[in-house]
Amino acid sequence: MKRAVLCVLDGFGAGAMEDVSAVRPQDRNANTMRHVIEQTSVKIPFLSRLGLPHILNDPSLLALTPPLASYGKCNLYHYGADSYTGHNEIMGAKPIMPKTQFIRELAPLIEKRLVERGFKVEYPVAGTGILLVDNEVVIADNMENDPGQIINITGALDTTPFEKIFEIGKIVRTIAETSRVIPLGGTGITVSDILLNIVIKPERTGVDMGRLNIYNENYQVRHLGFGIDPDKQIHSILMKQGLEVYLYGKMADVITGEVMERNPMVNSQGVMDLICNRLENMKSGFISATIQETDLAGHEQNPEKFAAVLEIADAGLRRIYDMLHPGELLIVTADHGNDPTIGTSQHTRETTPLLVCVKGSPARELGLRTTLADVAATIADYFGVSAPEFGTSVLS
Repeated sequence: MKRAVLCVLDGFGAGAMEDVSAVRPQDRNANTMRHVIEQTSVKIPFLSRLGLPHILNDPSLLALTPPLASYGKCNLYHYGADSYTGHNEIMGAKPIMPKTQFIRELAPLIEKRLVERGFKVEYPVAGTGILLVDNEVVIADNMENDPGQIINITGALDTTPFEKIFEIGKIVRTIAETSRVIPLGGTGITVSDILLNIVIKPERTGVDMGRLNIYNENYQVRHLGFGIDPDKQIHSILMKQGLEVYLYGKMADVITGEVMERNPMVNSQGVMDLICNRLENMKSGFISATIQETDLAGHEQNPEKFAAVLEIADAGLRRIYDMLHPGELLIVTADHGNDPTIGTSQHTRETTPLLVCVKGSPARELGLRTTLADVAATIADYFGVSAPEFGTSVLS
């Protein structure tokens, strides 16, 4: 009987990738891990024990001690620095190149398809391409991620059921070839609030979700991806072998396919409690969870908030480690960077830390991995099941 826990610290990058000068020059100075540690008094003793100082490799910031986990870094195989694609890559998908598209160009096609389905469509902000559907749901560019990669479908859940927002999102997905289409909704807002928080920029136009303050306990979201086959990912492979799989935090939003339980908790302490509560009564299986509030702090360009979330994660990881039996697996990684110190609110194209702890086993250096999918391949190797479509195990 085996148990494995994967914890993704969203946006906790380990330094700009080598290709950024050519593909994302704005990220040349990004190093989320280093800059958060440098600029705050963050206390992360357990991540340090696991081996984070060996990844950082600067004893003046984190003292080097014998690590509990094997340590290394992962390159992003996917283009850009995207949470959805990053998470799916972590779970074993081989990313394919989406198109860069904006609502201005997609609006006529989306309008035509929606009208054919019986919806009323208006243009509430002239010259932007933003669509208002049935005076309830706003279709616009995503303003938090890479430009042209995501179309958001935003509604007010006090007046519009999420099922309707999701239905509109699925129709948009048949048109857009962007990395993601995201139907989402929250309570305590109106459609007027959504429209009042529209931001118009030269290249894209969308809703400022931070200002809208939509991320609360009633927030609902689904991520409709481009070219992802969940049957080839580790969670589906494990489920088909009769193993229990649980998805918590953002992982529950962005990974599709059948699992035992999913809970898209945003609160970091809540996510750690979900993991520990599940471990108390789980004899065998896999828990995959994301701490999202690090990423939200990056978007807010707030290193102190980022550090505070890391401290919650650090204490939670210690609890998880103590609950694991010898020989059980704990993996900590990230999906991209989100450096809050370099003057951008966007994700940064960074390597990610990789900590792989088989409790009680010797640690070793893992080097720089080609893809985040090595995480899924490692989990498959650990459980002795078929490999996902992409990635190489670090256990061999």
